[in-house]
Amino acid sequence: MNKEKEVRSKKRFFPWLLLGLGVILVASGFVIALQFVPSREVSRTVMIYMVGADLESKGSMATYELDGIDPTLVDSENVNVLLMAGGSKQWYNDYIDVTKTSIYQLTNNGFEAVQEQERKNMGQAQTLIDFLNYAYDNSKTDRYDLILWNHGGAIMGSEFDELYNSDGLSINEMNDALDSSSFNQNNKIETVFFGTCLNGSFEMINMFKDYANYLVASEETTLSIKNTSDLSFINEIKATDSAVDIGEKFIQTYKNKLDILKMNYEIYNQEYTVYSTYSLVDLSKIESLNSALSEFFNDVDVNDDYATIAKVRSNLYQYGSEAPFYDMIDLYNFVDQLKSLSNVKAEKVLKCIEDAVVYNFATNSKSRGISIYFPYNGATQEKAAMLSLYNTLDVPKNYASLVSNFNQLQTSKSSKRLSFLENDSTITDSDFTLALTDEQAGDFAKASYIVFRDNKDGYFLPVYRGNNVILDGNILKANIQDRQLRVVSNVDGNEYILSLIETDETDSYIEYNTMVTLEDYSSENIGDWTLDTAQMSLILDKKTNKVEIGNVSVKPNDTLPSEIAVDLKDYTNVVFASSKYHILDDHGNYTEDWESNGVIEGMEEKVDQFTFKLQNFDDGYDYYCIFRIFDVNNNAYYSKLVKMN
Repeated sequence: MNKEKEVRSKKRFFPWLLLGLGVILVASGFVIALQFVPSREVSRTVMIYMVGADLESKGSMATYELDGIDPTLVDSENVNVLLMAGGSKQWYNDYIDVTKTSIYQLTNNGFEAVQEQERKNMGQAQTLIDFLNYAYDNSKTDRYDLILWNHGGAIMGSEFDELYNSDGLSINEMNDALDSSSFNQNNKIETVFFGTCLNGSFEMINMFKDYANYLVASEETTLSIKNTSDLSFINEIKATDSAVDIGEKFIQTYKNKLDILKMNYEIYNQEYTVYSTYSLVDLSKIESLNSALSEFFNDVDVNDDYATIAKVRSNLYQYGSEAPFYDMIDLYNFVDQLKSLSNVKAEKVLKCIEDAVVYNFATNSKSRGISIYFPYNGATQEKAAMLSLYNTLDVPKNYASLVSNFNQLQTSKSSKRLSFLENDSTITDSDFTLALTDEQAGDFAKASYIVFRDNKDGYFLPVYRGNNVILDGNILKANIQDRQLRVVSNVDGNEYILSLIETDETDSYIEYNTMVTLEDYSSENIGDWTLDTAQMSLILDKKTNKVEIGNVSVKPNDTLPSEIAVDLKDYTNVVFASSKYHILDDHGNYTEDWESNGVIEGMEEKVDQFTFKLQNFDDGYDYYCIFRIFDVNNNAYYSKLVKMN
């Protein structure tokens, strides 16, 4: 049959008739009605629950967010914007009073107080209840959306109030607030947006399924940038937009912000992007996911499958890794890598996740839209506290039992210790290898390697920690060449070797992190000088060997996961700092406890007076290498020190 006859045949087989706005297809006795429903205008209230905390008091980030909402662009006839703001020691605008926790409405002149009230703890459920009920009672619209803006704490919740010892809203408190408000299963919020870190979790999503239709949140820590605003997506909301349309607009605004960061640092490698995530989840699909998870984990026997689970978990990307106790991993990848334990039921879980995640933005394949808690890297007491909290959450019992039983087994097995100091190591021109015994290979989970320089002053300087380690049979292998970097002064040509941690590698680039101190001595008033500890990302282009700064970020809070991207132009000096260690005892023998015996040194330069270059090993110093090895019980070991050159 030629193409023309094939088309004609299909026309004979599927006669059609237009009836008003619908189409009826008659085929082989089946009648299928497709109703084309025109989009209609709906009014909505956008409720912003903003806890400024130290993000505002130290970085004015909440004000930047609010400044992005432009009254001249917002569709005021159909979109009403209400704001409750508080929880910060200082505000960088003229309408939020730090002594009050008032409610504001967006007008043609900006935000204006519509209900002034005394200061309240925004980390308490009652404060959220009051805001939700005020919005519902005083703004009668077709739809209601809720934006929660602050720090996020994974299963610990969010909305940590700086004025009340960082008291925050736990997941259970959020549940209580929604349950006691005007919103419920019969009157749901349209979309809940989290302008926070780490709240794109199964545990948070599972709670909100009873009170909202959609949820937008990030699995990973989110990045704030001065003079940008995720909330500017409100300017783009149209009366005909669906929840999915609006959710995608929010995520697109966040993506645009990352592009701005890349342009600010003039990153030449177009493939490089800051690792970040955001997803839009259909909460009506979560009951099916709950059921599928229960079925899958019912087939998983922790005692029989402990080693398999441990190896998978140890190698999964962990969100908010700078705070290991959060222990959040991607749910899809976790289940996918455990397929061997129950393949058919695993596939059912994966399909449910795909159905639930309507839109997913992630800069690599490590994130599929929903994270989940699995205790592994946190300290013993931290895991105990997190598990105690976890047992109060509404999650499938089979999964809650799994994480609890796994933790007990890991704790009991951690006393079993191996040693790798007697294993044979070799170094060739490019590879570092270590032979393992059968027992060591069986208990092996993952490894990295560390390159040291002998400073000839009794100290060894760790210059690079790499992750490209594989286990080939019983042999650990790592490629260790052409990965170290130096910073070079443009003033006097002095060079300083950097301490680097490899964070990502593709076919085209390697990304590193290094710690720096940023200084601003531009003011004549010493009291206005600033000193910030920051993390600097460096990008090495494998083809050209050029090195550029990817981004620089500071943490406003030492315990909560959040980062503010900064511009080096806002500072006068940068200090590249490194720690060096005594790793040999008085008899010249290598000691595994070297990390407790170090000092810090550094090199200070003007922010525009340095460059980077690849480091080789022919600078007159001796270089050494070791493996850092983890077993399935998360015990860490070091191999013996081996000379490289």
